[in-house]
Amino acid sequence: MENQNGNMKLVRRAHEKPPNRLWLKIGIGCIVVVMAILSFFMWSLGSVNSSELQEKEFVIRNGEGAYQVADGLKEAGLIKNATAFKIYLRLFHSQDGIQSGKYKLNTAMSSSSIASDLTTGRGKSYVVITIPEGYTVDRIAALIEEKQLGSAESFKKYAKEMKNPFLSGKVSEDVTYEIEGFLFPDTYHLYLEKPVEEELIAVMLGNFEEKTKEMRSELKEGEMTLEEWVILASLVEREVRKKDEQERVANIFWKRLHIEMPLQSCASIQYILGEPKLELTIADTQIVSPYNTYLHSGFPPGPVSNPGLSALKASLKPEDTVELFFVARSDGSHIFSSTYSEHLLAIERAE
Repeated sequence: MENQNGNMKLVRRAHEKPPNRLWLKIGIGCIVVVMAILSFFMWSLGSVNSSELQEKEFVIRNGEGAYQVADGLKEAGLIKNATAFKIYLRLFHSQDGIQSGKYKLNTAMSSSSIASDLTTGRGKSYVVITIPEGYTVDRIAALIEEKQLGSAESFKKYAKEMKNPFLSGKVSEDVTYEIEGFLFPDTYHLYLEKPVEEELIAVMLGNFEEKTKEMRSELKEGEMTLEEWVILASLVEREVRKKDEQERVANIFWKRLHIEMPLQSCASIQYILGEPKLELTIADTQIVSPYNTYLHSGFPPGPVSNPGLSALKASLKPEDTVELFFVARSDGSHIFSSTYSEHLLAIERAE
């Protein structure tokens, strides 16, 4: 367009805008959207209720993945948004696995705190239980119920159904529990990842595997089987209170076995009775049972207790001994004798 002076003047159409302004608006719009998403994401990762703390137990089972856990946390009211929690795990804990167990969480915890606990195992809820040496399956079951950790009947039922992973041959039909004798006495921290009856048996068998690995390698074929070793140790564990006498009693039982003399172990009678009895009677020794070593020669069909490390070591390599008899004093120690006449005198002395 030409002005009055004849000069050309470039006139911009009214509807045209500088291109840089358009991109600026687009950029600002994108930033606003991103900020809104980030704000929502950060809000979603915040605590459900920071002002009113409410504690909750949350259980993660073995094999559960991050998506299942996130959905479970949302359902339990511990996180605001399951999707945001999954994204957070992928971004910041992609190399960390979620650990199974029972956790104590609360509604004031942020998603980042919860994620940290679940991937490190921090905050796991657990119980501590000590299984004394010489306890039987039945006594362990009673202890579990006494501690209000589970049902005695459920524990016995599970123990009855459990196959012994250490025995390859056929187990005698007279055996009460296949795993009796192989539940290693110790103090256990149970994280309650599964029912206590199942978890305790699993960790006790695993502990037996670990603690006896070297000793099991010393068993020689043709001398003593794994089952014989554990049965012998179970008798020794229940018969002997003083650990320095365990090897002598193991030797006596082993010699009686090889000369086909009845073991006459009070521990086997106690096992039949089911409950500890301070003093046995003649009638007790006449109870009809394959476990009665007064009526039957040889070992009982299975272990009569779950022996500890000391009894297992004492029973590993019994040596020949001239002693054939022992009787307990009131303090728990024993008088050992080589002949039956000496044994009768020892009984008088012990009484």
